[in-house]
Amino acid sequence: MGKVKVMTDSLASQVAAGEVVERPSSVVKELIENSLDAGSSSIDVIIERGGKALIKVIDDGEGMSRSDSILSIERHATSKLINSNGLNNISTFGFRGEALPSIASVSKFRLSSRRHDDLAGTEILINGGKIHEIGESGDAPGTQVEIRSLFYNIPARKKFLKTDSTELSRIETVIRVAAISRFNVGFSLRHGKREILKLGPASKPIDRILDLIGPDYMNGLIEINHDTDVGSAFKLTGWVSAPGVTANNRRMQFVFVNDRPVDSALIRAACREAYKGMTERGTHPLIFLFLDIDPREVDVNIHPSKKEIKFRNEKRIQSEIEAAIVESVRAFTSKSLIQSRAPSFSSVRADHDSIIELSEMAAETVISEEISNNSTIDLSGFNLGAIQDKASNRLDLEDKYKDRQSFQILGVLKDKYIIITNDEGLLIVHKRAAHERILYEKALKQIEEGESINSQPLLVPITINLMPDDYQAAIDSIELLKGIGLEIGDFGNNSIKVDAIPSVFSGDDSEGFVSSVIGELKESGSSAAARMTLTELAKSLSEKASLYYESRTLEEMNALVSELLNCDMPYVDTRGRSTMTELSMGEIDRKFEGR
Repeated sequence: MGKVKVMTDSLASQVAAGEVVERPSSVVKELIENSLDAGSSSIDVIIERGGKALIKVIDDGEGMSRSDSILSIERHATSKLINSNGLNNISTFGFRGEALPSIASVSKFRLSSRRHDDLAGTEILINGGKIHEIGESGDAPGTQVEIRSLFYNIPARKKFLKTDSTELSRIETVIRVAAISRFNVGFSLRHGKREILKLGPASKPIDRILDLIGPDYMNGLIEINHDTDVGSAFKLTGWVSAPGVTANNRRMQFVFVNDRPVDSALIRAACREAYKGMTERGTHPLIFLFLDIDPREVDVNIHPSKKEIKFRNEKRIQSEIEAAIVESVRAFTSKSLIQSRAPSFSSVRADHDSIIELSEMAAETVISEEISNNSTIDLSGFNLGAIQDKASNRLDLEDKYKDRQSFQILGVLKDKYIIITNDEGLLIVHKRAAHERILYEKALKQIEEGESINSQPLLVPITINLMPDDYQAAIDSIELLKGIGLEIGDFGNNSIKVDAIPSVFSGDDSEGFVSSVIGELKESGSSAAARMTLTELAKSLSEKASLYYESRTLEEMNALVSELLNCDMPYVDTRGRSTMTELSMGEIDRKFEGR
């Protein structure tokens, strides 16, 4: 007898199940996708014990005939592909022809399906891949798939399942993702006797998104509507968060290509680059993107669960997505100068490890609110010097603000805010935040042009004595610091010698600046520091250097505001917080009852 043998159909199905049936949530995903392909307008999911005891998916789709129902449980049977040419033009979800037989091979399986014009449907019972019974069904039109005792015949696989609450959490995430991609379909989820989710059909995608994340975020989302030609036409729509509206993980980032939820490294990179210099480290923007593209331009058949894809023209796709997000965010922020901090997302629920829960956080008071809520304003720090010289304090901003050419600096409030008047009222600029944005974009430009930030040699090198852990962090990061223009050397005995500092640093306290940068490296840990990119270091550099910035003369303030308004993204600092805010004449008049 030879050693090589052909697997039995039952064993082959169980092997295939290892690719498409990882856990209860993957079963729910496959069944929901089939329901969507069947044209369902309502999908109900019922589970018990996190899906280990029962998974039941009920839809009102077109249903199947008796012959199609029987064929659907055969391996490689599909209604979606006729020949190999179809692999290059896939526009449906469940095309692989593995899901139902694979699921049936590792569970106690029941399929009931009925077409809308048929008097009776078909019921098929399968135990561990073996057909037990085929008969008629009196269930409502559509399809019902019921899975009991998942992995009952493969105990080793069953041991790898997590707790009931964890599996429930993953199932809920699958349904939420499907609900975003098909906003016009109703979804429900029930766990035992408890209703977890109930979503009726929505009229617009944004309505479904707000149903899931909460209406408070309506003003924190920016709409994207972008058409272009990349080899062949594609359209990008969706919503992304405004600067300052972030989550502390990537679980609020959803990308759909031709309605299919995907995990695309290329699109993730485009989003990351688009928000570069607008989010605080460790936070992530909210992303809801829908890319409609010719199916022939994308390969969705490179991953067993079909969540990873590959584009034919990757660089152009990434460039277009990044540009669309940047332009949309820039347009939004230019129209919305008065911005309070929006509420953030907490990481997870206490009992669910992959469901995002919204937390109410106090809004950060902006200066417009401060003026609104106080009857008196302390102007003791308000410097009105040199305002008589109209020529010296008038800004020429025609390039950026063609309809606002009469900006005029009035002075400085508490050495913190620059007060500017224009035709529409007052513009208030945060000095430190403005300087931070300017430094960051200068540093970023230098990196993009020469892969390092220019340094400024010191006439007399300075020696800094550090704590042992700070000293070690500095020595471990000599080459990294050189990339941002900070050149140091080991001076021995927990001391370093500073030969050059970044040219963008304009303060007097060089020692304090260097110590603060090294302190951040220490807090990050040497391994984290080693992974920091030059752009991240540039961001850190600008944040630190801005703390040492002082503008004392009107000319310096004039230059600061002019440089800010010539930045690519002048409206927010590197953490997404506003650099400026506006008080319109209408708002000011209302404080004096319209007088």
